[in-house]
Parts: sequence; structure tokens; C-alpha cells
Amino acid sequence: MATITPSSVATADVRAQVYAWAGFAASADVGAAVQVPGYRDRSVQISGTFAGSIEITIEGSNDGANYVALTDPQGNAIVKTAAAIEAISEPTRYIRPRASAGSGGAAGPAAAGF
Repeated sequence: MATITPSSVATADVRAQVYAWAGFAASADVGAAVQVPGYRDRSVQISGTFAGSIEITIEGSNDGANYVALTDPQGNAIVKTAAAIEAISEPTRYIRPRASAGSGGAAGPAAAGF
């Protein structure tokens, strides 16, 4: 399991923040969480080359220790095996992506916008 450090992506709008986690290579790789309590509207874009049935789950936590899958506006857990963009329903304090299942990798980044 590797911990993927996010990078902050510059935006033209000072009211928005974007983070990117690049290079999920195996199941159990996890993105280091970012703390974003002040942003109510959130979305995530998952992109890249998905191999070996790898899944990317977007997780949230309010205590920074116990993470659960976040959901889209229809109540579905945000778990993807292909490129996607989703709105995030829960405004948790922390957010992170986690790779699960499969043995391949997602070469591209998972990016969250707030």
C-alpha cells in the first residue's frame, strides 16, 4: 500500500480549491486526505487508464481516522472503474481517494474540486 500525496492545482477562482492525486498503482493505495471543511459544494473527477479491475473509491471522514465511501446525489457510493465526474453529497471535513479490488493500476489522477 502506497500513500499518494495530493498536489494543489492552481485555479483562476480564489473561491475554489482543486487537489490532484496521481499514480494509483495497486489495490490498497490511498490518497493522503485533504481537509476542506469550508466548502459545501464538491465534485470529483476520476481519470486515467484503469487496468486489472482496479476501483477508485472517494471517501470522507469528520475525525480523520474513520473513513467511509461518499455518495453522489442519488445516494450511490462513489466507486469507479472508469473515468467519471460526480457531485459529492456529504460535506465532510476530510476527503481522500482509495484504490481497491483488482491488481492493476489507474495511471491517471483522481482530482477533487471544492
